[in-house]
Amino acid sequence: MLSSIKKSRYTKTNFQSNYQRELFTFLLCFINFFEINTSFAASSRFFEYNHDMNPDKLQTILNEVKETYFSQELSGIKVRIAKMPRRDRKATFLQVKPKISHAIFKRPSKRTYLLQVNPLFYKNPPSESAIRAIFIHELTHVHDYVKMNFSKLTLFAFSYASNRNFRFKYERSTDKFALVRGGRDACVGLIEFRQWLYEQISPEDIEIKILMYLTPKEIQTHLISDDF
Repeated sequence: MLSSIKKSRYTKTNFQSNYQRELFTFLLCFINFFEINTSFAASSRFFEYNHDMNPDKLQTILNEVKETYFSQELSGIKVRIAKMPRRDRKATFLQVKPKISHAIFKRPSKRTYLLQVNPLFYKNPPSESAIRAIFIHELTHVHDYVKMNFSKLTLFAFSYASNRNFRFKYERSTDKFALVRGGRDACVGLIEFRQWLYEQISPEDIEIKILMYLTPKEIQTHLISDDF
């Protein structure tokens, strides 16, 4: 009898421990995916570097890419250039996230999405064609997010952050969508961006990027085969 009670208590403790661990993991995924900081970077004064490529110019390019390639799907959707938090800057130069308050309280079409930029991006930026290509990739994420209500977006965020295979598959499919949407210009530009990216990060991080995104060689195969 005593052993069964101990077993019951042990099982309950294990359940509580697993529940707490899963809850903690979920909260971390939630915080990392949604942008809690509400400040925008509409001016270069928010950034550590102020070169020819600045936030205002990036916003102009972003607006042009959005109008050219997503004029219908993202019409009226606000996407703003913002400063990337320090916690996200390791081997990452661009990422797009919805504002947390908008994700919770606003319809998908009424949210503001922040395209966060690592300040180091301004110190040694890639070519403008590379920027336009990677912006097609980032806007493809927005294209997906506007189809998700808060519960679906939260589930997606948890899967993306906690499941490596899901994350890699999703990012590679996003690359392929961007290439189809942007055509040959996007293909050439994305090759340039990946080559630039590999020069900015460590060999260990390059290995991860190769698994997570299409490589220049893989994109070149699409370009040669005209597989769009």
